[in-house]
Amino acid sequence: MEEDLDYREEVKKLDFQALKKDLTDLMTDSQPWWPADWGHYGGLMIRMSWHAAGSYRIADGPYLRKP
Repeated sequence: MEEDLDYREEVKKLDFQALKKDLTDLMTDSQPWWPADWGHYGGLMIRMSWHAAGSYRIADGPYLRKP
C-alpha cells in the first residue's frame, strides 16, 4: 500500500452514479450461455454467497460450532 495515499480523497473522485449504472447493467444483461433468473443475476449471487459461506450445511456448518 502506498503510505501517502489518501483514500478519503480518492473515494471522493469516484462517480458512484456511473458505478451504480454499470452494476445494474451487469446484473440485468442476461447471457444466452447462462440465462439470468427472471432477468436478474441477483438471486444467483445470493445463492452462491450462501453456498460459499457453508451455512446451509447441517453436517459441518455453523450448527456444529461451539459458542
